[in-house]
Amino acid sequence: MSKYQLGNQSFSTWEDVKDHARSMLAKGARILTGNDLKFAKDLLEFHPHKRKKKRDGVSTIKVGYPEFPAVSQYCCFVIVDAKGNEQDFSYKKCSPRSIKNRDKVINSIENRSRLESYRESVFYQVQKAGESLFANKSACSCCGSNVKLQIDHKSKSFISIVNQFELSYKPEKYPTIERCDSVHTYRFKKTRKIFTAFIEAWQLFHDNQADYQILCSDCNLKKQDGVRYRPYKKVSETDEVTTAA
Repeated sequence: MSKYQLGNQSFSTWEDVKDHARSMLAKGARILTGNDLKFAKDLLEFHPHKRKKKRDGVSTIKVGYPEFPAVSQYCCFVIVDAKGNEQDFSYKKCSPRSIKNRDKVINSIENRSRLESYRESVFYQVQKAGESLFANKSACSCCGSNVKLQIDHKSKSFISIVNQFELSYKPEKYPTIERCDSVHTYRFKKTRKIFTAFIEAWQLFHDNQADYQILCSDCNLKKQDGVRYRPYKKVSETDEVTTAA
């Protein structure tokens, strides 16, 4: 039984929808027409940021390249508005959950982007620690492999350190998040002095809390501590009274 209808086509599962989107992108850059164009427009309706994406109208959709490509040969869907301006959208972010739980999906995306920004802010700390570790040892701390080695946090996971920092710093606002120019990730934008102070405080906190180990990529993937990112939420006066009672 068909569950999803996009572009005059029926799909039994959302994975079938994604497979079709991938097959369209694999055909290379081009202006979409006919059922392909209708499919792309229908797919856009399942994007959590569709309102922002459609703000200036959708003249057409094409297959092109992202504004900040991680790997230049990877194609994506590109919206073209009435003025000819372009912006890409990822089929990977499109989900049937975005229709029923739009705010939850958007929060999930924003949290992942913020975690990437936290990581980017301490990239050179981790890189420096890695140089020191590799100078004395060149094998996985878990299995002893010397293939595809990486630097990872040891006694405390990265997310645990982020959670501890937010509980300590109690941020009321976060710096603006922006896409990095050269890689497909995010970073904090130093737009104001208070945000510069936030970033510097995070870098100092991370430097004091982090210790590292060498892991191969396989062992790193298997390592899970179940800790989830929990953004700090300021306790309201009402909550404080209720808690005290």
